[in-house]
Amino acid sequence: LLLLLVVVVVCSSVYDENFVAKIREANKSNPDKLLVFDCRSQLSAFANKAKGAGAEQIDYYEKCELEYLNIGNIHTMRDSLHKLFDLSTSTGVDPYHTLTARIENSMWLSHINTILDSAWRVVSAIVAEKCSVLVHCSDGWDRTAQVSSVAQLLLDPYSRTIIGFESLIEKEWVVHLLSLVQLVLAQLVLPATATSTDVKGPMLLQCQFGHKFADRCNHGRLGFWDQHECSPVFLQFLDCTYQLLRQFPSAFEFTQQFLIEIMDNVRLPLVRSFVRSFVRSFVRSF
Repeated sequence: LLLLLVVVVVCSSVYDENFVAKIREANKSNPDKLLVFDCRSQLSAFANKAKGAGAEQIDYYEKCELEYLNIGNIHTMRDSLHKLFDLSTSTGVDPYHTLTARIENSMWLSHINTILDSAWRVVSAIVAEKCSVLVHCSDGWDRTAQVSSVAQLLLDPYSRTIIGFESLIEKEWVVHLLSLVQLVLAQLVLPATATSTDVKGPMLLQCQFGHKFADRCNHGRLGFWDQHECSPVFLQFLDCTYQLLRQFPSAFEFTQQFLIEIMDNVRLPLVRSFVRSFVRSFVRSF
């Protein structure tokens, strides 16, 4: 009988705990509660923790509560799009009930619904419970960007204008201002003799935001949808926006054609904004 023992080491960070406490206390409407939303499932978070990856021990964070949003990972979303694409390219005409069953079997709309529900939960916490929220995932450039972006669409009318929507994409998907500040500080603070083994450099570079467009879209590569890192994460965000647009057209300054134009620019790609994984590219060019 072979027994596999998995030992999970629980780590803590006083700096993180104090930082989150300051965020909670800054909210004068409800300083006694902060909600942490983990976009993963609880099982996935535990698996990541077992591998030494990030997952907070919520007991260490005073007056904080943790909720899991159960959004699928990039591989789940890629498989779902494969099924949807196979459906769109199949020959013959399926009876209506068979067609709808196959669409449902792809789980695409189910995933979109989960993202929308997650964003609505974040909005409810802010508006109804008047508490601060912290949204995160394994890394912060996929599911985190989806939930945060859709939540801001629901909360802020400016983000539903053409310029506001472009600003939202730039802030949450293209590059985060904090990333640039951290990288500049890393160059200023670290001595010239610092190497890649210096603890400060890697710690700063692990905290970057900006979607990995090059990895998720694999521009110009044949068979890119079979690549391990490919996933329709940004497309799902646009689909979530489309679903809201269909239900509340008067709340948006733009139409679905604007979303199509954006996705065309992602896929073609006609502009530099969507062709690189921004953290990696910025580090190389700094």
